[in-house]
Amino acid sequence: CREQEGSFLVGAMAAMMKQDAAAYGLADSNSIGFVGAMEIDTIVRFAAGYTAGAQYINPDINVDIQYVAGDNPFGDTTTAKEIALSQFNKGSDIIYHAAGGSGLGVFTAAKEAGFMAIGCNSNQNIIDPDHIVASMLKRVDTAAFEIVKNAAEGTLALGEEVVLGLEQGGIGYTLEGSNIQVSEDIVAQLADLEAKVISGEIAVPANFN
Repeated sequence: CREQEGSFLVGAMAAMMKQDAAAYGLADSNSIGFVGAMEIDTIVRFAAGYTAGAQYINPDINVDIQYVAGDNPFGDTTTAKEIALSQFNKGSDIIYHAAGGSGLGVFTAAKEAGFMAIGCNSNQNIIDPDHIVASMLKRVDTAAFEIVKNAAEGTLALGEEVVLGLEQGGIGYTLEGSNIQVSEDIVAQLADLEAKVISGEIAVPANFN
């Protein structure tokens, strides 16, 4: 999947919210955070897309990127929480995770310290609607439907990799289930950005090279 495309949208959203910091009860700090499980290609796609989206809106924004790493990068809630609190203390009060189960530590930190978090892969907004503003979605249901549909039609290409992004509906984001109200203006701007990614006008990087 093109995880970077969905991450681009939530990064852009975070930067737009920071531009209107007072309206969202955010610090005027020009900084947002990212907590990844480990520095591998898949996770870097999330970080790179998030950064690109934020800097598309505000080229001067600081994106604090850190990784859980260690022996249990996808299940270490303690380290993820510590990283998120550290980022918050340095001015990042919107923090996006791509850390699997470790991401629950980011949510715990958000609740304790009173900042906003962004969920990953599925709609995690319902875990803490008062602190999780949005979730980047990886639409496994879309992928499964396409496989079944193509198999039924006899057009399933075996052994080939099919990449799903915004255009194919395999990637997206959702505000559903969150109690944090994102303005209609920001939602409209995100729809415009999504259209530009789909048309190819905006090419979202998959890494930092």
